[in-house]
Amino acid sequence: GKLKQTITQGQQQGLDTAQINAQIQKALENIDAYANTAVFNNVNLINIDQVGALTVVRDILGNTTNVDGVNLTTGAGGLNLTGLNVTTGAWQLEFDNALAFADGDGISVTVGDKTFVFEFDSDGALSGTAADDVAIRQVRFDDTSQSNLQILSNLIGAMREEGINANFTNDGRIIVANATSVAVGANGTGALAGTTASQITGPDGAIAVVEAAIDVVGENLARLGASLRQIEGLQEFNASLTDSIKEGLGALVDADLTEESARLSALQTKQQLAMQSLAIANQAPQALLSLFR
Repeated sequence: GKLKQTITQGQQQGLDTAQINAQIQKALENIDAYANTAVFNNVNLINIDQVGALTVVRDILGNTTNVDGVNLTTGAGGLNLTGLNVTTGAWQLEFDNALAFADGDGISVTVGDKTFVFEFDSDGALSGTAADDVAIRQVRFDDTSQSNLQILSNLIGAMREEGINANFTNDGRIIVANATSVAVGANGTGALAGTTASQITGPDGAIAVVEAAIDVVGENLARLGASLRQIEGLQEFNASLTDSIKEGLGALVDADLTEESARLSALQTKQQLAMQSLAIANQAPQALLSLFR
């Protein structure tokens, strides 16, 4: 929110753009500081460069569950906000009613000095031309069973695997927030029908970059929240299991004590009966002797 407000202010006439950009840079440094210091018990789940996963004991047998960390730093592969300023412009892909997918069509996205060509393919034969600074990535599709939305979702997924910050907008566009340039068709691929690539200029471009970063934060926090609920469920289960084991052990101990007590009583009774039998046996000769007196 503060970044969006600062960028909007930076577009107003009469304000020092350099000063606004300095404020943006300080805000980015604060984000990295928060991500880098979110450490507990030597684990940081929002900066995978420090610790990639948290290992939690799952059950009494010692089996474990891993909670994967996420990257909420401002660099590439995280929020992709490095170099953000009031003139930063995001790129967008717009689609019209002529949108149609065919083998060999591609979308080219350049990030820094690296270009990724995302080629749509249904038969496993890629036609794009790779080079030292150009990578060809496959986007599988089946136009007989997948909708246009599903195929475009495959494109976004392929982009994200390469650290490219791509997201849908509510009106059906795709915003590529951290790209140097975006083109339709390149390096041996054809132009995807019904698709236009353009840069968002003015304050809307920089704001689109920030909004894309906000979406990334929301997705990652939702993922961590799901892991938290899983761990809480395991914790409750193990607590209930521990209580059940304690109750069962207590029942076993009580049952053993009762049995031993019964055995002791039986032994004591046998001893008393034996002593009485001996006493009776000792009295019998005395009774016989009394007959001769």
